[in-house]
Amino acid sequence: MDNSPLKKLPLELRLEIYEMVFYAEDGVKVTLNKPVHEKERLPMENYASQPHFLALRSTCKEIAQETNDVVFKVNDFWTFVQPNDDSTAWGKRLRQWCLHAGEECLERARNV
Repeated sequence: MDNSPLKKLPLELRLEIYEMVFYAEDGVKVTLNKPVHEKERLPMENYASQPHFLALRSTCKEIAQETNDVVFKVNDFWTFVQPNDDSTAWGKRLRQWCLHAGEECLERARNV
């Protein structure tokens, strides 16, 4: 992010921008698909063309660190869905997602 115009802005202003970018008006929808083996995963090209509101967090380590808590700060409504899934492992996948999402996610879930 060294050469980015975003870097030239003060941190406070960048955080306000991040809050606007990461706010999901209809809440955040998390799809908990069945786990698949690495060999069964679709190629990354299948996902690269689909926009995702968290994509900015993947651009560089500095933005990921700056936005670490923003998603949870600005979104109070989360929906967890399991399409086309008849298994009983939904709770296990939810816990797995929370572990990857970070401690902030677990804390918010505990508060609910």
